[in-house]
Amino acid sequence: MVDILVVLPSVGLDTVRDVVPLIVLVLFFQIVVLRQRPANFRRIAVGFAYVVVGLVLFLIGLEEALFPLGKTMAAQLTDPALNEAATRSWRRRVRSSAFP
Repeated sequence: MVDILVVLPSVGLDTVRDVVPLIVLVLFFQIVVLRQRPANFRRIAVGFAYVVVGLVLFLIGLEEALFPLGKTMAAQLTDPALNEAATRSWRRRVRSSAFP
């Protein structure tokens, strides 16, 4: 298990890099297309900060909880012993139901 403080800077920087184009697009649309200055720039900045914090926590949660679970499930489902047992069980069921 990786310490959150170790991955926080890299995930945070990646998230900020991904969100900045969205901020630029929203501001461009607001200023150039609508020809209006943002009504409350401070609230907008706080909202984007909340978005970044939420995405960082979400991505860390995925990396720490969901991805390892998926790797474990994939390893178990591709285990040759499990596949052989499942194949034998499936063949028995097909034979017993096809020829009563």
